[in-house]
Amino acid sequence: MEIVANTKKHVTGKIKITNVGSIYGKETAQIYIQNLESRVEKPRQELKAFVKVGLNPGESKTVEFFLDRRSFAWYNVKKSIWQVDRGDYNLKIGSSSRDIRLEKTVALEMGTTNIRPISGDTYISEIINQDGLHESLVASGLQTAIESISSYDSNRELMENLPLRAIIMIGANVEQVNKFIELANN
Repeated sequence: MEIVANTKKHVTGKIKITNVGSIYGKETAQIYIQNLESRVEKPRQELKAFVKVGLNPGESKTVEFFLDRRSFAWYNVKKSIWQVDRGDYNLKIGSSSRDIRLEKTVALEMGTTNIRPISGDTYISEIINQDGLHESLVASGLQTAIESISSYDSNRELMENLPLRAIIMIGANVEQVNKFIELANN
């Protein structure tokens, strides 16, 4: 399998199919994908395209396949959108789902980076290091508490490796934590 193009809009590839038999035959090459990035449980492989070819004995043909953005998308119920995860996908080609003959991992750049949702178990260091959470910290009232953790000298590493729910120990309240979680995930 040769990947010809891996753009922000599609993936195209070529495969060579040979008739090793003694009579004319037809083959259907089925292209499956496996999402290796999604944090949502996904099927092990999904049929996304197929290519049919007829071949005389001993004849070989190179056929192309085309997978667009929609081929890699899954419906994100929480966001009400079709989402494509940026990262690794296995492309599998075979004559059926149980007869995979070629497999190749492709790194997609057409999707979005999969960011884990914020929860009470999210480490404070992840919150400090994640872009785009400043407004949620301010609106929830947790900005001061997070800044005070960053200002600790001797215990900074220890404090940053606590889960968010532990911020209550340094003066935040449960309502602020819950409000932050809600704002950060929306």
